[in-house]
Amino acid sequence: MIVLLSLLLLISYGSFLYSQDTEEANLIAAYIERFTRFIEIKGKSDSESNRRDYVLTLFGDNKYTAQFQEVFSNQKIKNRVVKITYTDNLNDLRKSDLIFVVKASDIQIQKINDISKDNSIFTIAYLKGAAKKGIHINLFQQDKKLKFEINNNSAKEAGITISHLLLTKAVIIE
Repeated sequence: MIVLLSLLLLISYGSFLYSQDTEEANLIAAYIERFTRFIEIKGKSDSESNRRDYVLTLFGDNKYTAQFQEVFSNQKIKNRVVKITYTDNLNDLRKSDLIFVVKASDIQIQKINDISKDNSIFTIAYLKGAAKKGIHINLFQQDKKLKFEINNNSAKEAGITISHLLLTKAVIIE
């Protein structure tokens, strides 16, 4: 009886954790989609971009990949079908329209920033201090709420213009 009760508690706890992870992934995916509404990428016209899928690449950890694939299966970004990819290889990032950094070392973040600048790729992370290191938008939790900070200088260097409407809602990192 005790073993059965312990097993039920473990299953319930696991379901609770899965539910929290799923909810977090859904919220992050929603933020990402909304952020793309408020950016313009220099040199990439909408008609040119509409010729292919919008490639959203997760870098460093694939814990959100399955949930993002589910969320974006019926959601478009910039009127384009979203293709979710995962990699831990920096060379694969050049094919992306948006890089979501889940886990990376300082050296990897610097290389991601260089790739972003060279290829006008929008970057978002969910890592402590990532905006200070050059990522365009970094998500963070504060008071049990998801908030974001923007490194507008880094975005400009990559040819990305962020709307003042989004900038007014963010913590700005210089």
